[in-house]
Amino acid sequence: MTLDAATPAIAEVCVVVSARERYATAGRMLEALQEHTPIPFRLVVVATGASDRYLAAITAALARHPAAEIIGGPHFLQPNAARNLGFASVREEFVFFIDNDCFPRRGCLDHLLAVARSNGE
Repeated sequence: MTLDAATPAIAEVCVVVSARERYATAGRMLEALQEHTPIPFRLVVVATGASDRYLAAITAALARHPAAEIIGGPHFLQPNAARNLGFASVREEFVFFIDNDCFPRRGCLDHLLAVARSNGE
């Protein structure tokens, strides 16, 4: 189950995706993230200095995720600076950072949230 129009828009976690390397994997990574994450989440993709091809791939992958936004600017940012830019958009209680060339396993976000809650957040 992924977040869709029938899922409540209230999410307690924001996933921030930053561009690292292997830009060609970004569309597949975003689709895998949505497919393997059964809990509601808001998604922020930081796309600074992105090519038109990269923007088209991430826009297509995000078409079915209404709680997603793409932020960025014309100049490439190093990964940590991109994460900081994404973090500035977070309003949820928890944030999960992932690079565009990492493929999450099914339920990874559920597991991380459970650990955070059990350790007093």
